[in-house]
Order: sequence, then C-alpha cells, then structure tokens
Amino acid sequence: MLSKYKKSIEKSKNLYFAIFILLFIILFVSPLGGFLRDPLRDAFSIAQYNTPLERTIAEQQQIGASIVQMTGGLGVKNEEFPNPIFSSIFNLFSQIFYGFLDKLGMNIAFVPKEPSWALTIITLSIILLTIKAIYLMIKRGDLSLFVLLLLIVFFVMGGSLKSKYGILFAYSFMISFGALLGELVLLPYSLSGIKFLSPYMKGKENLYSLAVFMLLLIPLLNMFFSSLQFTLLTFSGYVSYGNAPLQFSEVKSALCSQFKGEYCKDEKEFLSKIYSQFDANLCYASLAFQASKDYGQLNPTQSRAIATRCNVLPKKWLSAMDFIATTEKGSRITSWWDYGHWINYFGQRNAVIRNEHSYLYMILDVADAFIMGNETKLSKVMDKYDSKYVLIDDEIIMSGGTVFGSKFYALNYLACAKNNLTNIFKAQMQSKCEYDNLWETVVVLDQECTISKITGEKGKVVSRLEPIRQGEFYRQALSPPRYCLGKTKLSNGQEISALYYLNETTPQGDLKLNKGFLTPTSQQNTFVVIYNKDKVWIENGKVVDGWEDRKGRFYDSVVYKGYVLGSLEGFNKVFDNGGVKIYKKVS
Repeated sequence: MLSKYKKSIEKSKNLYFAIFILLFIILFVSPLGGFLRDPLRDAFSIAQYNTPLERTIAEQQQIGASIVQMTGGLGVKNEEFPNPIFSSIFNLFSQIFYGFLDKLGMNIAFVPKEPSWALTIITLSIILLTIKAIYLMIKRGDLSLFVLLLLIVFFVMGGSLKSKYGILFAYSFMISFGALLGELVLLPYSLSGIKFLSPYMKGKENLYSLAVFMLLLIPLLNMFFSSLQFTLLTFSGYVSYGNAPLQFSEVKSALCSQFKGEYCKDEKEFLSKIYSQFDANLCYASLAFQASKDYGQLNPTQSRAIATRCNVLPKKWLSAMDFIATTEKGSRITSWWDYGHWINYFGQRNAVIRNEHSYLYMILDVADAFIMGNETKLSKVMDKYDSKYVLIDDEIIMSGGTVFGSKFYALNYLACAKNNLTNIFKAQMQSKCEYDNLWETVVVLDQECTISKITGEKGKVVSRLEPIRQGEFYRQALSPPRYCLGKTKLSNGQEISALYYLNETTPQGDLKLNKGFLTPTSQQNTFVVIYNKDKVWIENGKVVDGWEDRKGRFYDSVVYKGYVLGSLEGFNKVFDNGGVKIYKKVS
C-alpha cells in the first residue's frame, strides 16, 4: 500500500515538472506563445499607463518608497535588524519580476520600498511558504500551497505599484502575517521531529505554540483596541444630525448661541438646504453629545474619530449644489469630472463628465476648452454636449488660496494630450506645451539695476522661469534678466512692489512699468504675476489697466478669466460663493 502511494507521488511530481517545461516552451519558444502572452500582458496592463487620463488621477500614481499607508504602524520606515536584509531581498525580487514583465512588452515603473517590519513580515512569509511549498511538492506531489503563495505574490506585486491597488498590498500583508503566524505557532511541532531536538521538545509543543501566539498577537490586539479604527467602530451606532435633525434641536440651539448665523434660521428653512443636512459642526456636536453621555469626557482619539466621521463636503460645495438644484430640470452642468457625482446626487442634475470616465474624449474636450481654449471654444463644447451651465472652482486653479496650481496641472496635461503635444510616455510637466500654458513666475536676484536715471531709483534684477529642453523632456530654468523690481504708486495712492522692463524705456528714459501684481509663493524671492482689467495703474498721466501686459496663454484661459477675473464673454455669472463660480450661456 505504501509502495503504491510513493509511486503515485512520483508520477505526480513528474507530471508537474512536465507541465512546467511544456508551458515554458509554449510561452517563450513556440509561435503560440504570443496568443498566451497577450492575456497575461492585458492582466498586468493595470500597472502601466494606458491613457493620458491615468497620468492625472491620484489613485493611478505610483506608490513611493513608503508602505505605511497600506500597512499602518508596522509599515513605518525602520532600519533595525533584520529589516534592511529582507527589504533588499524584496526589492531584488521585484526588480527581477518586473524585468520579466518588460520582456512581455510591459512598461512598468517600480519604486524600491523602504525597510519596515511589515515588509520583513511579507518577505519572510513568502520565503517560508516557498520553501514549504517546494517541500510538499517534492515529498507529496502536493501543489495546494502554491495557490496561496501565488495569491500573495500577485497581491504584493500589483499592490506595490499604484495607489489605486494599494489595498491589494494591504490584503497581502494580512495574509502574509496570518501565514507567518501559523508557521511560527506550528514551528515547535516541526522541531520536535528533528532527532537531536526531539528529547527537549517532547510534550512542550503546546506551551511553545501558545507563547509564540501570545507574543505576536496580544500586542496587535492591544494596538487595535486603542486605535482610531476601533473607536470609529464603537461609535458607528450613533446617529448624526444629518440622519435625524429633529432629535437634536438642543444641539442646533447651542451652536446658534455660539456661532450665530445659519444656525439661528427658522428650522424649516434651515433644513431645506443641503449644506444644513451635511453641516460638519452639527454632525460633530450631535455625535459628541451622545458619546459624552456614554463615556464622559472624550479623549483625543474619540474626538478624532467623531471628526473623521463628520468629514463631509465643505460648505462652498454644498451651497453650490443647493443652487444647482434650483436650475431648470434636465439641466446639464459642464465642470471638471471630479464633481460629476456631486452634481448628480446633491444637485439632482446632469453632469457632462463624471467620475466613471466612460468617455475619455469628453474629458479631453473639457480640459482643452478650460485651459487652451477661450469662451468661443467653451461655448462650442457646451453646445456639443447640450449644456448651458459651466462651473469653475478654486480647486482647479488655486493652490493654498494664494497662488496657482492644485488640479490645474492635470487639466493642463490633458489639454496638451488633446492637442497631441504630450503623450502617455511623458509624465506631467515634461512637455513644452504644459510650461507654455503656465502663469508667469519671476525670481528676484541679488543684483542691482537702475529704474530711473533722472531720480536715481534703484531696484533688483528679476528673471523669469521659462522652459528649457533637457533630452527628450522639458523643465523650468531661470531666463536671462527680464525685469527690475522696484516700487510704484497706484491711482488710490497705495505704494506697491512692481516690475519694470529692462529692455523697454519711456520717452523720458526711465524703465517702462509692467502692470502686473506680484503674489509671493512658498519659494524665497519667487513671485507669480497677476494681470487683470482693473484700472488702477498710472501710465503717462492716465489711469489704465494692466491687461495688455499679460504674457502667455494662461491669462486668456477660461479658468483664469472665469475664476480670477470673474467674467466670461457670452456668459452671465449666476452663482459665486468665493470658492465656486457658475456661469450660464447667454445664447
């Protein structure tokens, strides 16, 4: 009987080896390989950039060196022994794996991961499972453990590339930790089978297993029960103000006496607004009211849990949705795709482009109209998609509330892609087109210049940031000196810093004024220039605006005119709360 079992195992081993050799020949030697490699290539295509849009979506961006967001505290960078050893093994294996995919025609970029206990757990688990899987295959012809191993490896490899698939890395970490814990708990039983250790292990396996289990699991349980996640779970039964506003009239009254304003409105009028139902202050007050009854004085973790649960849309967006809900039924709103589902759900109206990205050409059309188009092009795009309203917000043009940036770079990249001036093989801000669409940025240098030979007024030399070619790509660099930084007085008598052209002079021989306002950036001695149509500048004895001094496509773009200037030719502004502006086509 035993002999037959051994022969069966031997046949199974030979069969598995034969299948492996056959698959290798088919994939890499025979003409049929292409037909089998294509589905494999398609499966891993999620890890590369397939459309310009994917280059701009946050979840599609590469996962960097840190894995802390996927694995929590155990993912924090830690260079204690043995973490550097296992992180090196992991990174080497990853490079080999992605090198194999490159041979299949993939274009996948991998960022080596920092050493951490989580990475050590994953790597050690894969090593132990590989050894055990090989052992079971050779000894018993059993390939079942290879299924678990391949699952972990697939999750790890896919989840270590893009933010969107980071959850796969989290899954692999949990599976790996469970597998490693199981192997360590069973280790005493394996050791008891070793001849020279068996006398010492006999009868003590259960004790050793329990010790290992408690050593590894109890600290993690302690971490969980004191964590934000556990607190959120315990508070999940509390009803917030938005779910049952009439139950919390005393909460609203308390906020009315504290903050005044909206909280003191008539109850019926107040509750008719979307922003009232989702108000963060009312949500927090209602949950804290219930939690304090059960727990007394709330600790920082409990307060943070309530704040996390009440992290809703800012009021600027909710009030904008209140307005959209008042537009004609069946109205379609042109905005950036990020807000499509809000327009549908909160505003109960149609959106031209939405979050599911069903029609890439529509997204490219809107990006092109917003960044490289003008009011005429915008009007044509809106007519194409039967839209009368356009929404422009601070998040697609402003960064930090004072200078430009934020989502603008994504729209800028897609506008250039629409015009075939960049492609998926270039990351954002690697094409000349994208730099040509930017605002004017100037840098003050430590060199002196003369503004007026008559008065002897001096200033500082100023250069611009301009695109230069570097190999196949572009980057910004300092231009030759363009301006001289000095002072000027506006028509209201206010004195401000201003730029003067180094290569242009007035009839009197002084440097000619560049009529643009300077806004400081986070970089030292670096400013963004703002041009508008306000008649506040004094030139040749007349009060004029500085619009004619603008430079580049940015200042003529729909997003700049619509948000900064606050007007679009051929459109009426029908809503403006400072953060969101909505325009309606005149015809």
